[in-house]
Amino acid sequence: SDEFKGAKVPTLEEVFETFGHDINYKIEIKHPQIYVGIEEKLLRLLDKYHLTGNVAAKGKVIIQSFDEDSLKKIHGIDDSFPLIQLMRKNEMDKYNLEEVKEYAIGVGPNHIAIDKTFIQRARNLGLLVHPFTINDIETINRLKKQGITSVITDDLKLIGKIEDLK
Repeated sequence: SDEFKGAKVPTLEEVFETFGHDINYKIEIKHPQIYVGIEEKLLRLLDKYHLTGNVAAKGKVIIQSFDEDSLKKIHGIDDSFPLIQLMRKNEMDKYNLEEVKEYAIGVGPNHIAIDKTFIQRARNLGLLVHPFTINDIETINRLKKQGITSVITDDLKLIGKIEDLK
């Protein structure tokens, strides 16, 4: 949109320099086939800003990707990072949740492709469920009642409206 025309998008390093340990990070790895070695570069950058080890294990940093091999690569290098396997709605059958559990703490399915059965199956395996991208409060609250553990939204105004079901 014209509102953001000419806006500068900060690098991940600039974000780390600005916020350090003051916030939690959910980092998505995109197109690792194009950006060969992105996993190692990301881990080096996280290490430079002391966002590894116990800090990562406590959920300060969550790494997610649609690319299973990329997540497995990170898990093989440093298994302290919580990983989320993102799942496209047309690829849900591709994933065996028992296998996902071997390298990830959770799944991030397209919210259109999930139902209570999927959520409960994932939760029964100990996986977190972080569906994307939900921009209406009714859907968020319905899925929260069914057991999702987090939500990805583009509408930050919804955060204060999510029913607390803990």
